[in-house]
Amino acid sequence: LFTGKFVAFDLASSDVTTINEAGDFTATYYVHYSGETPKERFSIEYEVIPGDGLEEGRDYEVENSGRKLNFLPGVFTLPIRIHWMPNDIDPSKDNSVIIRLVSGPEDIILGMPGPDMVNKEIKLIKYKN
Repeated sequence: LFTGKFVAFDLASSDVTTINEAGDFTATYYVHYSGETPKERFSIEYEVIPGDGLEEGRDYEVENSGRKLNFLPGVFTLPIRIHWMPNDIDPSKDNSVIIRLVSGPEDIILGMPGPDMVNKEIKLIKYKN
């Protein structure tokens, strides 16, 4: 029985999500904290890594300010919001965006406990109609 603390993307069935190139919408990707109720605020930093076929400002915009999630006492889930913009893509390129949890307090595991660190990142793939 694991009794430690961790943060991970709250994903129902897959760590890969697809987005139609014609889509014009805001999607929310949740990061969940699991553990005892924190007594003080803690932060989790994340990075957003586009493939060579996508560009922030042209294909998508991260709506969160900065690249940090600040968990307050009693808060267990926080959103990362991305606005997807309609734009033609080149199917020969890497049309993905990876959002990866990269740092936090030493006593909080990034991703699900275990050697695979499942749900430490999510891959978003934009596809052509």
